[in-house]
Parts: sequence; structure tokens; C-alpha cells
Amino acid sequence: MKKIFVLIIILLFTSTVFGLKLKRLLILDFVNIEKEANYDYIALSMTNTTRDYLKKKFAFKEVAKEVWQAVAKKNFIYTDEYFTKTAAMNLGLLSKHDIVISAGYIIKKKSKDDLSIITNVRIFDISKKKILTSFKIVGPADMRIFDTINEIATKITQEAKSILPSKSEWEKTGIVEEEPGLPIFDNFLLGLRVGGSFYYQGWADHFSSELPSLGLVFRANTPAVWRLLAVQFEATYLKHTLKSGQDTRVQSLDLNGTTFNYFVGLYAAFDLSISSDFTIIPKIGGGYTMQITTVTGKAEANFSNGFPFIGAGVEFSYLVNKSIRAILVAQNMTEVEKGVLTYVNYIGLGINLGY
Repeated sequence: MKKIFVLIIILLFTSTVFGLKLKRLLILDFVNIEKEANYDYIALSMTNTTRDYLKKKFAFKEVAKEVWQAVAKKNFIYTDEYFTKTAAMNLGLLSKHDIVISAGYIIKKKSKDDLSIITNVRIFDISKKKILTSFKIVGPADMRIFDTINEIATKITQEAKSILPSKSEWEKTGIVEEEPGLPIFDNFLLGLRVGGSFYYQGWADHFSSELPSLGLVFRANTPAVWRLLAVQFEATYLKHTLKSGQDTRVQSLDLNGTTFNYFVGLYAAFDLSISSDFTIIPKIGGGYTMQITTVTGKAEANFSNGFPFIGAGVEFSYLVNKSIRAILVAQNMTEVEKGVLTYVNYIGLGINLGY
């Protein structure tokens, strides 16, 4: 009987200990609700002060900011909305957090010299989909504003006692959790392009490109390296024919030729957001051009050849909805054939599909 009792105690202890894990806490940026320009600067200070107070007292996990902000962007949750119940709850669910803290503040002016800051704070339990607590703090917005910020952080810390383990409590468990690393690739997108191209310099005197030029793109961001960096694989197809006239060497032999060009390349692209919907994406890379040519006329023949190219360009991306982006692209592919540089310039429209 005693052995059974001891076994039960051991099982209860081990299940309790091994069932423990650090909670994932999301501290959303505090929001200047009425966009009072003179008080924009304190939003970051309020957020960071709260984080510092909590880190001194409690054990919890924080996901890298760029990771949850990417989730917010994909799901049209904007920075200005972080203080709302809907935005905070949805972002907590989508980014798989346990607890979310959100807050917003307004500046109230009774007179020129009598200013106060009113801050509303909510703490969410995401697993239960409910607000654990909400409160309002009113304090002076003059030279004492940083005392008010400390008061807000202190109040949040007091409220967090019921949901976060203290550092000393967590250390007693002896459990060490490794922080998960950022994924190597995410935000996978498939793109389609259609447009036109033209040759410049080099062998350009001999060729005339035909519509359309078609492109297939597969891309992914690389958060483990840099969130703004993406790796972009591109396959582009275009057709050209020999120009008419005696000034071209092959045409003077009464021959006609059609060439199918297949450009396969890899690019480093950089996502530079101008707004929540609009992104400019410069890119640079290179690859290989494969050509299949059919010659007709006095002689008939088929042959193929290939050579490297260097590519660079820019894409303008507009977010239509969370899974579709409209793309305008302008780029150059410089062919290196027998020591001669021929510039293939391409302009196209397209879409990127993904989530």
C-alpha cells in the first residue's frame, strides 16, 4: 500500500513538472489613439518600460517582434488597432500566444497647463478567449509623465502575478526551455507574370522579340537571416525572330529563324514596405539562358545553345487581400554570349499567390 502511495505521489509530481512550460506573452505596442503628435514619442517608452518591469519579476517567452508583426500584416491587423479588443484577441490567436497585453492612451487638455494622459490597459487569456483584467490609469502629462509611465508598468506587473510564474518559482522547477529559432523560410508565394521585352545592344541588331513574355516565380522570405530578405526563383519565357533586311548577316542568306528563350535564375529580393499595402522590391541575381532555335528557308535546322545572364530589377507589390498581391515588374537580364553583352529588358504585370 505504501509503495502504491509513493508511486502515486511520484506520478503526480512528474506530471505536474513535465506539464509545465513557459507561457508565450505578447506585449503589443502601446497606441497613441488620437495621434497627438507631441506625444508619439512616449508610445515606445511605455511599451519598453512595461516589458522591463515584467522581465524583472516573471518567467515567460517572447516571440521575436518581426514574427508576430508579419502575422499581423498578413491578416490586416494594423498598428493603430493594437489597443482594440478584436485586434489583440485575433492577433493572439493567430500568432499562437497564451497571454496578450494591449493598451492605448489619449491626452486630455483641461487647459494649456493642465494636461493628463489617460491609459486603458487590457490583459487577455488567449486560451480561454477572454479578458483577464482591464483598467484605466490617469496621470499628469507634463514633466511628470515618466512617473505615470512607471505607474502603468507597476500596475500591469501587479495584475500579471495571477497568470505568470515568478522567476524564483520557475527556477525551482529546474526546467530549462530553449527559445525556438526563427524558421529558415516562410511566407511562401507563387507568382505569375505576363508582359513584353526588347533587346538592346550586343546582338540586338539581329533579333526582334515577340509578345508575350511569360514568367513563373516562386519566392520565400528568410526570417532566420533577415525578415526583409527573400529568395526568389524565376523562370521566364520569351520568343524572338530574326529581323528582316539585308543588314543582318543571317537574313542575307535568305534564312528565317525563330528562337525560344528560357531564362532560369535565382534572385535576392528585398521587401521594402512603404505602407501596409504597398511594397517596393528591388532584386538582383543571375542564372542561365537556354535557347532552342529553328531555322527555315534555303536551309533548315534545329539547334540549341546556352549562356549565363546577370539580372536586376524592381517589383512594385500591392496587397489586394491576404492571399493575392498585384505586381508590376521592370527588370533587365544581361546575356553574356561569346564575350558580347546583350541587354534583355522586360516589363510585365502579374500576381503573387500565397498566405
